[in-house]
Amino acid sequence: MNYLKLLLPLVFTSLPAIVIAQERSKVVQQLSPTGGDVAHALGLDLYKFRLPVRSEHFRVLVRERLSAGGEATVLSTHDFEADRGYEKFDLLLSFLPEDGIAPHALLQGGELVDLEIQCRFGNATTGSRTLIPRPLMKSHGGTRSIRPMNLRADDKTQGEDEVVLLLIGGKENDGFTPTAEVVISYASKAGG
Repeated sequence: MNYLKLLLPLVFTSLPAIVIAQERSKVVQQLSPTGGDVAHALGLDLYKFRLPVRSEHFRVLVRERLSAGGEATVLSTHDFEADRGYEKFDLLLSFLPEDGIAPHALLQGGELVDLEIQCRFGNATTGSRTLIPRPLMKSHGGTRSIRPMNLRADDKTQGEDEVVLLLIGGKENDGFTPTAEVVISYASKAGG
């Protein structure tokens, strides 16, 4: 009973602090935009991934499939070599319009897209830059959606030697949706 007399004043003195904290939670708060917010607002097609190093050599491909029975057409291929001693690396994909002006190079714009790929191993960065045909430019209706793939290491839908990083969808036509994808292809561990 004596303990209760000692604790009651503490409980009642802390109630105003709880009420003030609840009032503060209703206040509008300005936040700083992230780099992703800025890229989205400016219409930049920038995508960054952290990937495991599965083999010493790997390739980044951009390919598209325009028809149900058609083969995938490779629009671009870039070979890289992993720096030794790293288990993971960061990959930055940048798709910019050829003229450098129009936003959303993958959704609209000219026939060519400026593709830049940067691989970062620790403090060392290597990369490649080239003009490629805009994915799905030849499909009727063009590009409708761009979906970065967020994958878990144990994802069984991805192959051992190949991982889809970015899926670009076109307009469905006769039950088929044309797609383009950015893929990382690892050299087989047997030395391929």
